[in-house]
Amino acid sequence: MESLSPRPTTSAAQEEEIHQLKAQVQHLKTTIELLHTGEEVGKHGIYKRDLQTNEVTWTDGLVTTLGMNPDGLTGQNFMARLHERVHPDDMPIHYSRIKLVKKGIKISPFDYRVLNEEGGYRWVRHGIIVHAGKAIIGTVQRIDDEKRQSRQIQLAKMIEKGEEVGQLGFCIFNIQTGDFEASPNLWRLHGIEQGEVEQRDFIKRTLEMVHAEDRDIAWNIQMLLKQASPWPEPEYRVVHPNGDIRWLRFKWEYFKAPHQLIGTAQDVTEKKQEEVERERKRYILRVGERVSQTASFIWNIHTQELIHTPQIMEIYELEDRENIDNFNLSERISDRLHPEDLQELNRIMEKLELGLKNINGDYRIVLPNGNIKWIRLRLGERINAQQVVGSVQDVTSIKEAEARMAQANTDLEQMIATVSHDLRAPLRHVLAYADMLQKVAASKLDPEEQIFVENITSSSQRLSKMIEELLAYSRNRNIQMDRQWLNGKAIVDGIKRLFESETQNRQIEWNIGPIPMIFADKSMIEIVFQNLFSNAVKFTQYTEQPKINVYVETVEQAVVFKISDNGAGFDNQLKGKLFKVFQSLHKRSEFKGTGIGLANVSRIIKRHGGAISADGKVGEGAIFTFSMPLPPRS
Repeated sequence: MESLSPRPTTSAAQEEEIHQLKAQVQHLKTTIELLHTGEEVGKHGIYKRDLQTNEVTWTDGLVTTLGMNPDGLTGQNFMARLHERVHPDDMPIHYSRIKLVKKGIKISPFDYRVLNEEGGYRWVRHGIIVHAGKAIIGTVQRIDDEKRQSRQIQLAKMIEKGEEVGQLGFCIFNIQTGDFEASPNLWRLHGIEQGEVEQRDFIKRTLEMVHAEDRDIAWNIQMLLKQASPWPEPEYRVVHPNGDIRWLRFKWEYFKAPHQLIGTAQDVTEKKQEEVERERKRYILRVGERVSQTASFIWNIHTQELIHTPQIMEIYELEDRENIDNFNLSERISDRLHPEDLQELNRIMEKLELGLKNINGDYRIVLPNGNIKWIRLRLGERINAQQVVGSVQDVTSIKEAEARMAQANTDLEQMIATVSHDLRAPLRHVLAYADMLQKVAASKLDPEEQIFVENITSSSQRLSKMIEELLAYSRNRNIQMDRQWLNGKAIVDGIKRLFESETQNRQIEWNIGPIPMIFADKSMIEIVFQNLFSNAVKFTQYTEQPKINVYVETVEQAVVFKISDNGAGFDNQLKGKLFKVFQSLHKRSEFKGTGIGLANVSRIIKRHGGAISADGKVGEGAIFTFSMPLPPRS
């Protein structure tokens, strides 16, 4: 039997070296296990890329993180396979970062998407460093959860901002457990900040804040919520701690599983206020139309559709209203047109077809009972090529009042003419006998008696002049005007010459500017200048250096005259009396006059379609301003 060969012996140093090697191997295994565990837990992987050979070595975690198929994957094709999986939209950032690293520039980790085998994509964060100038060491971490959380945070912020902007609040109510959760803005809509009370006490607290008149609505909502019954978007008011009252509108959506109600609340206070204001305006419009007997409408010229306010039915006294719609209403109205006024209505329609704006016209309608109504039609601007806005008004009472006024004026003028005629004969006798008395008995009368006779004569002469001017004032109302283009300068100069004999001993400074052509009745405009110049001459008789100024300017479609003086003037607070008959702002002992001249001037100016005004200051003079419209341009 052969003997066994002796076992080799090791020295103590070798034993120690072997022990250290085993410990290192064990440490390496532990490190690798920790690395794999860390990669799995942290969802990341590591790789190394040789910058000279481009060969890549990687950990198993990298393939898992990137979602790559390891079959056929080599160190030479790894980067090409990775680039194929980068999301097309993220390619630019991926390539640009790699180039920077190759140049030795340090970069921060960057995020991009890689495509899955299933066609979706995942988010990864790529960190890279250059090791010893020879290799790239990289880590790739999957960050889907982080991105998802980031999106959720961003979405939550957007929702919160949307709540604030839209004055909205959200809540979730679990019907089975009674749990309730409200968004911060829902608390704010009720005038309280989140945290002031517990979530479980939210409903109780907010019910206490509901306006007393709306608490039945709020309690019904609570009962219906517990039963998951539908509710048609209720609205109620809440009273904030600071006393503000806000309107809230609620809407609920029921989810059978897990038996939850998702609710939204919106502050609709401004909308409510707008509704109240619109209703107030509608009420004012209805009342205003009823009081003024007016109705408004929008008329479609082509389809004859007539959109109108309700008052139009009352104005035309239309019956059988259930059979009247917006399309046959205009026909029903036309049926009541007075036959003699068809031409007037056609005239209005012709103007409308020509594109004219603000067209007015009056016509009559015949009611079923035979009564006549006067209607005033106003057509405004067109909304578009087919529709025009307008109104109709029952002006029967106005027409009747105008007829009565016209008859009263006619009767008054006849009375004035009759009285004036009847007064002139005895007045002539008074003047004649006073004149005879002065001639025959002058030597027999003492000075006081002479004054009595002179007073009789002057008073009679003044009364005679008043009668003449009153007749002229009456005639100027109905006299037919013959308006024509006149030489304004010739008119003014001619009237001025009439006062030369009267003012020859006075140094009056006349300042007359350029006078344009005017469009007026010659005899009437002469009366205007004669009265205004007469006033200026009269009221400057006590002025040391009298001045009379006449200036003209053309404003839009009118010629405006300004006639001023530096005479006695008048109290501007009393100027409203100036243009009334028999009104005078000065004592007759100081300035003679009948008190009719300016009233006559005002009537003439108004008959020409113009306006007159006056301003004055006691002791400093007066200025009269009047306008004479020009005819429309052809």
